[in-house]
Amino acid sequence: MGQGSGPAHRLSHEERLELQRRVRAGETHLEAAMAVGCSAKSVQRLLEKTGEVKPRTKPQSALRLSLPEREEISRALVAGDSCHLIAQRLGRAPRPSREVAAGGARAQYRAWRADGAAHRRAHRPKPSKLVTCARLRREVERGLKRRWSPQQIAARLVRDFPDDPEMRVSHCNASAGNGVSRR
Repeated sequence: MGQGSGPAHRLSHEERLELQRRVRAGETHLEAAMAVGCSAKSVQRLLEKTGEVKPRTKPQSALRLSLPEREEISRALVAGDSCHLIAQRLGRAPRPSREVAAGGARAQYRAWRADGAAHRRAHRPKPSKLVTCARLRREVERGLKRRWSPQQIAARLVRDFPDDPEMRVSHCNASAGNGVSRR
């Protein structure tokens, strides 16, 4: 059974063990799924349930200040040290002055608040494809003017532009700005 190719069936205990064994041995989810006869999504769900899928974590760049460094900045500011001296102690360029300015006045700087703000700034959502791709936006607007549903528009884009991945949009999550909305 492939993805959506037939009626769903529950994986047997043996199939679940086989999937786990194959993934541990280094096979991709798709390879393991094809060997057992299920979808790659089934493999992913199984591994999430059993705790074998670790959340993806992006390592922090060495160029960014860490929470311990921000805590050192906070302590040094309370002690009255200059930003230049703090930077020397941390072995960094005189960046703490920008760090402190971004976090408010010297007396208001808090490491945990500055770390959270930096994290939020680094993980802002990327702009919607409809904003960044005028050609895609025109095609979506054309479909909306014809009163097509988001599903119809998404399917028509695949048909009209079969070899152009830029001309793809999801009809799901339309309220989140990731797809097509009829508003």
